[in-house]
Amino acid sequence: MGGSAQIGQPLLAGRLLQFLATKYNLSRAAESYELPLDSYTARALHKHDDEWDLPKWLGLGHLTASDNAVYQEAAVDMPAEYGCERVHLDAYIWARPR
Repeated sequence: MGGSAQIGQPLLAGRLLQFLATKYNLSRAAESYELPLDSYTARALHKHDDEWDLPKWLGLGHLTASDNAVYQEAAVDMPAEYGCERVHLDAYIWARPR
């Protein structure tokens, strides 16, 4: 997949999920969904807020349940900047310039 397709596809998927959530009144459920974690979302969380003592990102295969909980808690406030639910935040992180 090329560069613009790599950026556009997650953003389009995020918009589609927002549309479906609105159409089928799923917004309350979306509040409880977690941020999909990968190296890009972990890096964005590390850059976003120094308030959290986030664990070093060693890769998805090394992610423990307790480390995931810390990342998810740190991600609670970040979506407000993007106007989306936490579960859709990865699409915005992937779409922004690196």
